[in-house]
Amino acid sequence: MLLQPLLTSTATAVIKPIVLKYAPSTLRASPVIGQTLVVVDQSKLLETRTNGQIKIDIYWSQTLAKATELSAGVASGLIDMTICVLMESPAKLPLSCVGEMPGVSKDLWALQYAYFDLVRQEPIASELAKFKSKPVYGLMTQEINIISRVPIRSLADLKGKKIASGGIAGEELKQLGLQP
Repeated sequence: MLLQPLLTSTATAVIKPIVLKYAPSTLRASPVIGQTLVVVDQSKLLETRTNGQIKIDIYWSQTLAKATELSAGVASGLIDMTICVLMESPAKLPLSCVGEMPGVSKDLWALQYAYFDLVRQEPIASELAKFKSKPVYGLMTQEINIISRVPIRSLADLKGKKIASGGIAGEELKQLGLQP
């Protein structure tokens, strides 16, 4: 005996993709380089590997939340994904900032692995949970240097000089009493 198929229509259901709001702390640079390249490539990879079931909407230039409010944006549900630059909100995530401390390591590869292992353990895991956040990967950045026409040997040598900088780097310079 032949069984008739229960569904004789060839129509298939269209599944709407899950749309995630990605709010990086950076401005989109042109051409796309550095952290912006990571954001773009990561988004494309997620969309490709999920066969379009996940779509990423990127909100550049801190349009969903300021860089210092990204963790609060995730906790509130305003933001689904971000690269949380911990030094932008050390008061909120003080333990998580251990990898950003100067002088911890000059070997970024080793620091990356050690840090990612550390943030998945207590007490840092609980600190991140307060903001409904889970570490997916760590992104360590290289040291930032000031380039000058005159020798700079101490912080005092920078006093009174205008320093081209932006974002959190500019804020850090202000906190040091300098003029970004």
